[in-house]
Amino acid sequence: MGSWRETASFAAVLMALLTVFFHESLLGGKVLSPADVLLVEASFQGEDRAGAGGDYEPLNRLLMDPVLQFQPWLEFNRSMLRQGRLPLWNPHAGCGTPHLANGQSAVLDPFNLMACAGEVAPSLGPMAAARLWIAGLGTFLLARVWGVGRWGRWFAGLVYPFSGFLVLWL
Repeated sequence: MGSWRETASFAAVLMALLTVFFHESLLGGKVLSPADVLLVEASFQGEDRAGAGGDYEPLNRLLMDPVLQFQPWLEFNRSMLRQGRLPLWNPHAGCGTPHLANGQSAVLDPFNLMACAGEVAPSLGPMAAARLWIAGLGTFLLARVWGVGRWGRWFAGLVYPFSGFLVLWL
């Protein structure tokens, strides 16, 4: 099989697997977000804890950064870019902080720019799928450059995007 045909076949298979993996957020209308951590965050608790109960434990307490930082920054990026303004300064953090210069706000990240096309919450699933698709395709192409055989490069390209680290820290 020619190299471009093999690459196209691999890309299609990987996209199909990612669609199955993210089917709830890509096709099912669910949002890919660890927002359940807000139920135990003191600043989000009211007198009535909205049925969370005092013994509620989030699925992964370590995933507070996406909900408390990255997703609000993504919404801020989207808002500013839609106004035609580059988000240089974030007036909502403390007394104001540099935003574009913040290495974690990722204003110019091509994947984060996908959120500017629509709403932030529904775009989180497609953004995650796109990140893993590029990771898998890049691994496949790197394995080819390194001279890895056909089965080896397919294996590498299909296993890496589903590795624990990448999936956990989406």
